[in-house]
Amino acid sequence: MARKTAAKAPRKRTNSTFRLKEVTTTCERSPSPRHPLTWRRLQQALAERVLAAKDKKKKETEKKFLAAAHKHLTRDTSEASDQLVALYQAANDEYQKFIISYASVDDEIRSLWDAIRAEFNNLAALAQKRGKINAASGQSCETAHIKAIGKVREACIETERIVNIVRPDKIEES
Repeated sequence: MARKTAAKAPRKRTNSTFRLKEVTTTCERSPSPRHPLTWRRLQQALAERVLAAKDKKKKETEKKFLAAAHKHLTRDTSEASDQLVALYQAANDEYQKFIISYASVDDEIRSLWDAIRAEFNNLAALAQKRGKINAASGQSCETAHIKAIGKVREACIETERIVNIVRPDKIEES
């Protein structure tokens, strides 16, 4: 059975494709086992080109990888930093609201304490005034009471004298 082989398309030359003609033209003689020095130069030149091509390809892939990584990292960090900035702004807004609310509540509390202090001072002054009035009233009441007791005593003495005059024998018996 005969195999059908398709015609091979000519390979495109890339940076990694080696041009044997160029290498052989740089050598003095054509490569052959009879001339080991020339063959070694050819092998060395080919090896250097292969290594240079591999290094160049490796650097290109590393460069592409680093560019893609930089792109992804930039996107991810920009998203994270945008979220962080938004979160910071929201927290700052809430803190500002809290500070304003706290200040207004503190002002209300302070005004209530001022009102309580004023009322306390007013009630203390009234209580002091009432205490003085009560003390003065108590003094006048006590004086009037002593006078009334004195009058009652006089009335009792006078009543006893009148009773002694009207019925002298009744008092002596009791």
